[in-house]
Amino acid sequence: NVVYISLELYDDKIAKRIDSMLTGIPSVAVFDRIDEVHRVLLHKSKKAGHLRIKYMPSGSSTAAIGSYLKGLEIELGVVPDAVMVDYLDLVSPSADVDMNNVNLKDKYVAEELRNLNGELGTAFYTASQLTKGADADESIHQGNVAGGKTKVDAADTVIAMFQNMALR
Repeated sequence: NVVYISLELYDDKIAKRIDSMLTGIPSVAVFDRIDEVHRVLLHKSKKAGHLRIKYMPSGSSTAAIGSYLKGLEIELGVVPDAVMVDYLDLVSPSADVDMNNVNLKDKYVAEELRNLNGELGTAFYTASQLTKGADADESIHQGNVAGGKTKVDAADTVIAMFQNMALR
């Protein structure tokens, strides 16, 4: 059972992308082939948990995310197995920090999300931007992460994915 919180795209766009990925039907054809999409998803859902997709405005605070998740817990009586926040750079800290200091802002957001993860006892996943020019490096390191060390220090696991011209 997964909660996907997007601060970037509206929930219907996320759902359409996921429907496309799960069915193998191109996203531009999802609505034209809605009966087929429904049939495939209905079959696959018999072996899967629940996915709840929630759009929150860019700049929503970690407290707003926490409130939403606590509300779901009260409403449904269950804590999700995983929470995905798309994406960390668009979240605001609940603490009063100088938003012009990106490193401090990112530090607080990363730590507050980690603390929320600890409170709920569920797996948390998020993503972050790489810095401009990161694709020119031969390997990715914490200096390539926008906001850098402060985000990496708060994470239990960091996975970098990128594609430069040589890999292309």
